[in-house]
Amino acid sequence: MPRELSYELLLERGVCKGHKHKSEPTDKYLGRQTHLSLDAKKLRKMGTALSACPRLEKLYLFDNSLESLEGLNLPLLTHLYVQNNQLREGPELAIALNTMRNLQKLYIGCNQLADLAPLCVLSTLEELHAGGQRGSGPLVLPPELEQLQRLRVLLVANNGLTDLTPLSVLGSLETLDASGNMVSEMADVAPMLSRTPRLQALDLRGCPLSKRRQMLEAVIVCGRSLKELNGREITASERPYLQALERTGRRTLSPSSGLRNGGPRISPPRSGLGASPDSGVSGLGSSPDPLGPLGPLGPLGPSQMDLSPGMLVGQQMRGVMSPLT
Repeated sequence: MPRELSYELLLERGVCKGHKHKSEPTDKYLGRQTHLSLDAKKLRKMGTALSACPRLEKLYLFDNSLESLEGLNLPLLTHLYVQNNQLREGPELAIALNTMRNLQKLYIGCNQLADLAPLCVLSTLEELHAGGQRGSGPLVLPPELEQLQRLRVLLVANNGLTDLTPLSVLGSLETLDASGNMVSEMADVAPMLSRTPRLQALDLRGCPLSKRRQMLEAVIVCGRSLKELNGREITASERPYLQALERTGRRTLSPSSGLRNGGPRISPPRSGLGASPDSGVSGLGSSPDPLGPLGPLGPLGPSQMDLSPGMLVGQQMRGVMSPLT
């Protein structure tokens, strides 16, 4: 049966870190706790029992049935794990989070949030893991995200997102996992790429945009700070090579060019140049595209999504050539 957190539960084996000394008072034992493991305890309510643990720094509450964090007041907390509960956005959630003035990492995936606004009170947050929300529609990315200027890591996978432009306000962002969403056009990604100068790793696997090679190439060209895309390292020569292709008219990759998911826009072959029927782009004479029919990235299908970056590099990066001269 779902239950409320109690002092008795705090004293159960495996909840607290370290052993209670034989003569140690219970309040002193709880008062020195910095880590609590309360995962999979069938909790529905927090209650006030955690007031006995004012020194908490890490709290594990995942795999419960929590509908609210009402009652939490943990100013020293740095890590909170509340994934796989039934939390919804609301004033109670915002009030509880507002007490966590030192929170650095929040794991709140697989809940029922419809909006990230209540989380934006966490100005010290460096990592936010909020994938797989079970709300009634796409997750809302509010303007208040601008308050999270320390955020370096953001996971919003599988949330029905169609546009990543609201993430443009996250100037410190280094890693973004937006896989499994409905992002389909460069216009949905380009503003974010141009305004997040520290972004190094981007995951769009499972999005419609990732099904087209030319879209992924455009992401590489637009995201000048990117070092990794869809779990695969971007080599030192890859971006200059694609930029050279665009300059010579063999690719149209700039967002301002109107690149859309309906198909590539290819310049007509110039004098002396033919076209490779497999690649769909102009080629030198009758030679195939030097990167092969799928290029360095290729459309990542379901069978490739689980491959390690090393395997992807091995399969898709063979034969990558230096920039055109």
